[in-house]
Amino acid sequence: MEWYENLPLFHQILWGIVVFFTTIWAIQSILRIAGMGANDVDIDNSGSDAPGDTGDGPGMNVFEVSNLILFCAAFGWITLSGIWSGMSDLNAAIMGFFVAAILVVCLAWVWLQLHRLSSSGTMKIKNAVGAIGKVYYPIPPAGKGRGAVLVTVQGQRRELPAITRDVSVTEPIPTGTEVRVIDISDSGTLLVAPARVLHSSAGAQASANEEA
Repeated sequence: MEWYENLPLFHQILWGIVVFFTTIWAIQSILRIAGMGANDVDIDNSGSDAPGDTGDGPGMNVFEVSNLILFCAAFGWITLSGIWSGMSDLNAAIMGFFVAAILVVCLAWVWLQLHRLSSSGTMKIKNAVGAIGKVYYPIPPAGKGRGAVLVTVQGQRRELPAITRDVSVTEPIPTGTEVRVIDISDSGTLLVAPARVLHSSAGAQASANEEA
């Protein structure tokens, strides 16, 4: 790593950004290709009070974590490319920032268009109510944002945006946690609650009924 140690500090930082964020982005891409985040389904938000609302599922928001990871990776590569082409560090960094920002905005727009196209398909998202799924992107506590769950709808496993309004949830629901879909919001987002919480509540109610 002698070549790395001989680089200016700014160049070392850029290489660190490139290696770290490109690796994370590549892992995310492999997981999606493997089906962990499959979004190849047509979704019909029939019953929604806002059919024109496409929601804010993962990848559609410019400030989603996955898009910020892509921005950092793109910024590093573009800035290094500018430096290699003879640009000053400052000019290369400015170019890298704006080009990476445009790339992320364009990607978010593409996701939005794909989601709109999917809304005319055949999958009835209302059929997800009552299903048990697993958290894919951590779901923030009630009212603090969206995550995503992997849930089987009409015999096919899908990644869908999800939120929780369960007041007992005070910490983000971590990846891998089982949740039950209890309703669908107007924008087509799943309303979920931890399956263990619902199970405990049902058990407590049954015990109370027996005692009565």
